[in-house]
Parts: sequence; C-alpha cells; structure tokens
Amino acid sequence: MQITKIEHQKKDKERYSLYIDGEFAFGVSEATLIQFGLYRSQPIDEAKLSAIKEAEAGQRVYAKAVNYLSYGLRTEQELRIFLQKKLEDIEDVAMEQKIDAAIERLRQQGYVDDIIYAQSFVRDAALITRKGPYIIRQDLAKKGVAPIDIDKGLAEYSEAQQEENLLYLANKFMRTKGKFPPKMLEMKLKQFLLMKGYMQALVEQVVAQLSFEIDEEIQFSQLASEAEKLYRKRRAKYTGKQLLYKVREGLYQKGYDSELISQWMDDNEEMFLE
Repeated sequence: MQITKIEHQKKDKERYSLYIDGEFAFGVSEATLIQFGLYRSQPIDEAKLSAIKEAEAGQRVYAKAVNYLSYGLRTEQELRIFLQKKLEDIEDVAMEQKIDAAIERLRQQGYVDDIIYAQSFVRDAALITRKGPYIIRQDLAKKGVAPIDIDKGLAEYSEAQQEENLLYLANKFMRTKGKFPPKMLEMKLKQFLLMKGYMQALVEQVVAQLSFEIDEEIQFSQLASEAEKLYRKRRAKYTGKQLLYKVREGLYQKGYDSELISQWMDDNEEMFLE
C-alpha cells in the first residue's frame, strides 16, 4: 500500500484527507500528519495505518478538550465529565485511556490546574458574589477540587476582605429589612450572613460593630400595626385573657421590646375585655 494523495479538507483547513492507493482512507489532523511524518508516495502497511488511526482518535479527544477549555477555566472533573458525555456514542474500548491521556497532556501544558482554578474561583466569589468561605468550599468540592487545593484557593480570601464583604451584605440587608424590630433584625441578619457561608465568629464580630437602634416612636408604631394584625387574626378563635396572651406571645416572637408590648397592651386593654 502507498499514500497517493494528502490534501487540505475544504471545511477544516487544519485537517487533511489521506488517500491510500487512489482512494480516500480517512482524515487526519496536522498534528498526526507531523507525528508520523506522512507524505505522498510513502509506503504504508496495516500496522502503521492502525497506529495512525489510534493516534488520530486520541488527537480528536484532545482537540475537543482544548475547544471546551477555550470558553473558560475548568476543573479536571468538569473536563472529564464533558469528554465522557461528548464521546459516549463512540465505540472505543480505550476511550477512557484516551481521555486520561488528553487530560494529562493538558495538565503538563498548564491548561488544566485545579489549584489555579480554585484561586480564580475564590477571587471571583469574593469580589462578585461575596460568598463566604464555607459556601465556596462546597462549590469547589462539587466541581471535584481536592480539599488541599481548595485550601490553597481559599488562602486568596483574606479576613479583611471577608469583613468588608460582611459589612456590605449586612448594610444591604438592613436597608431592605428595616421593618423588623431591633432584636429580630439582628437575629435575622446573623442567620442571613451565616447562610452566605461565613464563619460564626467573624459574623458575630462584624455584627457587633453595627447599630440596631430604632427611634422608639417608630418602633412603637410598627409594634401597634403588628399587634392589630395579630389581634384580627386571633380573635376568631380566642377571647379575653387567651386572646391577650396570644397577641403578646406573637409580639415577643417577632422580637419586640417587652416594655413597648406592655405599653400597647395597657393602651388597648379594652380590646381584650370579655
């Protein structure tokens, strides 16, 4: 057998059509062409043809991986899952080995590096979404990053940056949740910040810097509005002292000051007469 023609493919100038004894055999990449030193009039046997096809199959796996990485950084696990899904319809008993080889090649070239990925992910999370370390750790673990590499990534997230993010999130939360009484606002704020993935000790430290004081008249007005809602809701089922207890209990649960609750109860005692 002999290679009788090698020509550029019309749809992809980086690939070549290989002709054996005057007939089209298969396409190869430029990398495979160079690897085997292929040229026109070159004698070729079945063993070499088989080796070329095997190398070309591996090169195509590598090319798909490179294309996927061109859209952004990926973890090794993300890349592996992508390739397995993309190539699942191809019958090749050695496909996993080809995927392993492509990933190893990319790792050596520096295109797949879970430490670099973790560092970049942490920087983006800290500056854009303002997530806390605990949530970031969970997100990276889901992407298959090893704990030791996650730790190296989180080293990028200083405590000063975390405090800055906590203050930003806290002030934003307090602007939108100002209807809550001070104690309730503080409790809900801590819950919110913990859900964002920050450590409790740091949350407590930052929240301690904030003021939850509300003008007493405004707070009493809010309490009165809430008490009236509770009264209307409970009076269908309770009367007298039971009704009074249920309204008082509801106000306590919502975090209102006990003195303000008693003041409202005294001002509106006639509402609870049987």
